[in-house]
Amino acid sequence: YHFNTHKLNDFMTNFALSKGSEVFDDEITDINLTSNGTIDTLQGEKTLYDYDFYIDCTGFKRLLIDKLGAKWNSYGQYLKMKEAIVFPTPEEDEVPIWTLARAMNAGWMFRIPVYDRKGNGYIFDSDFITAEEAQQEVEEYLGHSVNVAKHIKFDPGAIDKPWIGNVCAIGLSASFVEPLEASS
Repeated sequence: YHFNTHKLNDFMTNFALSKGSEVFDDEITDINLTSNGTIDTLQGEKTLYDYDFYIDCTGFKRLLIDKLGAKWNSYGQYLKMKEAIVFPTPEEDEVPIWTLARAMNAGWMFRIPVYDRKGNGYIFDSDFITAEEAQQEVEEYLGHSVNVAKHIKFDPGAIDKPWIGNVCAIGLSASFVEPLEASS
C-alpha cells in the first residue's frame, strides 16, 4: 500500500486521540539514567517524562538507545548507497498501482503514487555524484525541474542490541539497510 505520510500521521493522531490517548508534542533535551544504567526520566522542553518502558523511534538520531550503549554496525562496505534526495511531483491523469524503481547512473530512483502527488527519491552513492548532480540527472530523466524537499545522508547498518534495559529501538532507530529494504 502507498500512503501519503503526512495525511496518515494526521489520521493516526486523530484516531489515537479519539480513543483517549494522550499525544505529547515536545523536544527531548536530556535523558536521565538510573544507577543501573536504564532510563529513569526524559527531560523535555515542556515537561519531565517518567515511565517504566520507552520505545526509541527517534530515527537516525537514536537518542534513547545510544544513551544505553547501543553500537552502530555499519554495512557501508557492502551497501554503497549513503545519500538520497527526495522530491514530490504532481499527480498524473492515470495513477499507477505500483512503485517505480529505476536504475540511475549512481544508484536508483523510486516514484510512489499517493493521493494528489507522487513521492520520489534518488538514492545514490556520493562517492560518484553530488546531490546537485543527482538532481540534474533526475530532471533530465523527467524532462522538468524538481524541488528537492530533503537531502538525506545515512550510513546503512543496524544497532548491535535493539533492546537494552527498558528501551526498545524500532524503525530507523534500529536499522536502515537501503537498498535491501526501506525499514521506515
